[in-house]
Amino acid sequence: MIDKNGNWAPDLVPKGYLVLNDYHRFLLLTGPRLSSKTTNVVSKICRHLWETDGAMVAIVGKSIRTIKSSGVWQDLILHKTGMRQWLESPLGFQYTVEPRLTGDSKMTYFRVRNVHGGESECQIHSLANDSDVEAKFKGTRYSMFYLPEADLFEHPDVFTLLDDQLRIIGKPFEQHQMILDCNPPEIGDEHWIYRFFFQHVGADGEAFDLEFANLFEYYRFKLEDNPFLDPRHVHALKSKYRHDKVKFARYVLGLWERDVNGGIFENVWNENVHVLGNIMTPREDDWEIIIPGKQSTTLVTGWDTGDVNHAVTFLCPREGKDRTEFDVIDEVVVRDRQMSLPDLTDLVVERMDFWENLLKELYGHATIRWRHWSDSSATKYRSNSDSYDYQLIRLHTEGRITLSPVTKMSGSVRKRIDLVKKLLFESRIRVSAKCKEHIQMFRYLMPGPNRTELIRRGSQWKHAFDSLSYALENEAPQDLERRNAPTVSSVARILQVG
Repeated sequence: MIDKNGNWAPDLVPKGYLVLNDYHRFLLLTGPRLSSKTTNVVSKICRHLWETDGAMVAIVGKSIRTIKSSGVWQDLILHKTGMRQWLESPLGFQYTVEPRLTGDSKMTYFRVRNVHGGESECQIHSLANDSDVEAKFKGTRYSMFYLPEADLFEHPDVFTLLDDQLRIIGKPFEQHQMILDCNPPEIGDEHWIYRFFFQHVGADGEAFDLEFANLFEYYRFKLEDNPFLDPRHVHALKSKYRHDKVKFARYVLGLWERDVNGGIFENVWNENVHVLGNIMTPREDDWEIIIPGKQSTTLVTGWDTGDVNHAVTFLCPREGKDRTEFDVIDEVVVRDRQMSLPDLTDLVVERMDFWENLLKELYGHATIRWRHWSDSSATKYRSNSDSYDYQLIRLHTEGRITLSPVTKMSGSVRKRIDLVKKLLFESRIRVSAKCKEHIQMFRYLMPGPNRTELIRRGSQWKHAFDSLSYALENEAPQDLERRNAPTVSSVARILQVG
C-alpha cells in the first residue's frame, strides 16, 4: 500500500507496524494461532534484508518439516502474501538468487538485492537437538535470527549461543536482531522464554541487569488483532478447544498457562502435600530444605547417564508408620549439553560432600553409607573411553562410588510409573523445594500420543524420572534400617515437620 506521505508500506495488521519498526535486539511475538504473528515477522525479515547491506538472516527451526509446515515457509520460500508484497513493491526488492538448495549441506537459501545495491541472504536451518547449537553455529556470523515455534527449544543455551553469533563485521550492535514467535507452551511461565522476556530472569535464576533487560521486547497478539481473519476460522478454533480450559487459554486467548492436563502423575501429585520447604529467599543459606533425620545414616542415589542428558537423584529412605518412605533431598540434572562422565561425577561428589559434612555438623555422624543405583547401560562397554561407565566412575572416585546395575525387564517403564504413582498416592514420597527438576518432572511428564509410548518421546523430564525410579525400585523396605522423620531446615534454623 502507499501511505499518506506517498511511501510504500506492506499491508499489515495495526500491531504489525509496531513490530516492523521495533529494533530491540530480542523480540518476542506471542499469542494464539491465527493471530498474524508469522505474517508480521516475514515483513520484518524482508525489511531487514532490504535495509541492511550484506544482511545474513537464519531461520532456525526444530526440523525442516517444522519450518515447511509453518507460515514462514509459505510466505518466504513460496513467496505468498508477505514476501509477494515485497517482490511486487516499487522498491526494487528482487531475487538475485531464487530459493534453492546448496549442493553439499542441502540447506535452503535465497538472496535479494538490497537498497544499497548489494546482496542480502536468508538461510533455512534445522536444529533437531538443542545440544547441537554450538557445533552447528559456532564461528558463524549473522545479522538476524528468526526462531519460529521457539517454545520447542527447551534449553536456553539455544538463545544464548545464537546471540553470540549476531556479529556481522562492520555492522553496529543495533543492526542485529533475534526474533522469536510461539504460542504459549505447555509449561507456561516455567519456560525460559517467559522468564527471559516477561520476568527478565536468566536460566540461573539471577535477574538481568537493567542494561541487558532493556534489550528485550515482546508483543502479545490476540485473534482480534487480525482483521483479515475469517470469522469462521475463529469459531472453529474456539469450538475445537472449548472443552479444555487450559488449551483454550493457550491457543485461543494466548495466555501463558501451564498445561498439566494428561500428565502421568496429575491424579496423584499434589505440591501442597509432596513438596516441603521454601527457596523463595535470595540467599541460599536461608532456604528451607529437607534435612535427613538424626537416625539417617544411609543415603541413596539413582543415576541415569547419557551423552547429552544426565540425571542423578539423591534419596533419603526412612521408616514411616509400617512402611518405607522416601525423601528426594537433592539432584544433579544436566540437559541438552555435553558433559563428560568425570565432570558429572565431580558434581555428584560435591553434593555427597555437602550432605556428609552437614549431617556430621548437625548430628555428629562420622560416616554416611551410600548406595548407588543405575540402569544396566552403566555396565556396557564404551569404545570412546575403552571402559565401562561404572568402572570409570569407580576409578575417578577412587572407589567411593560403585554403581549397582538395575536390570530393566520387560515392562520396566510401566512398572516404575506404577510404583511412583503408588508411593505418591500413599504420600510416601516427599520432595525438597530445592529439587526443581524433579518437581517439574512430576508436573509435566506426559505420556506419548499412543498407548505404547508410556512417556512422550524426547521428554526433557524423563531423565529425572528414570534416575528416581531406578533407585526406588531397588530400595526394598526390609533392607532398610529404622530411621526417624526428617526435618525441613536451613543452615540457620530447623523447623520440625509434623
